[in-house]
Amino acid sequence: MRAQHSANHEEVMSTTWLCVYHSMMRAKVSLCVCVYIYIYVYIYMCVCVCVSNTQVVITLFVGPAAAGSGIPDVKAYLNGIDVPGIFYLSTLVAKLTGSIAAVAGGLAIGKEGPFVHAGACVAALVSQVRARLV
Repeated sequence: MRAQHSANHEEVMSTTWLCVYHSMMRAKVSLCVCVYIYIYVYIYMCVCVCVSNTQVVITLFVGPAAAGSGIPDVKAYLNGIDVPGIFYLSTLVAKLTGSIAAVAGGLAIGKEGPFVHAGACVAALVSQVRARLV
């Protein structure tokens, strides 16, 4: 059953590409343009993978506390649990650059969690600077 499913899948894929090819030929699109489109898509996918991997490296080495949504860490801190490193400047930088890189890389992330954590980091940093000045 598995081999038959695989054969059907390959047949559908080859039929799909054949239909795309024939529709391009009917539209008088040259094969050279098709090759350029496939090269562009391949380069785009490679850039997305590189940007996503950059986001992972930034989170791992700059601010490991920036991993994840951030809302559970902020809720834990507000409930009195001391979570080390969640309000450092390096965590804020890693959270913001990581979120930007993840969206630029085409990953599906929510914007609420990272911005709640980033806002809490900004508030904590501002209050620490203000406490030192007073």
